[in-house]
Amino acid sequence: TYSQKHNFKGDREQNKLDAAQASLGWLKEHLVSLK
Repeated sequence: TYSQKHNFKGDREQNKLDAAQASLGWLKEHLVSLK
C-alpha cells in the first residue's frame, strides 16, 4: 500500500483535477523506476 498526503487549495473541481494530476505523476514515477 502506498500513500502520499496532498493539501489542495481550490474549489472542488480544481482539487479533483489537481488530485488526478498528482496521481498520474506518481504513477509515472513508479513505472519509470521499474525499468
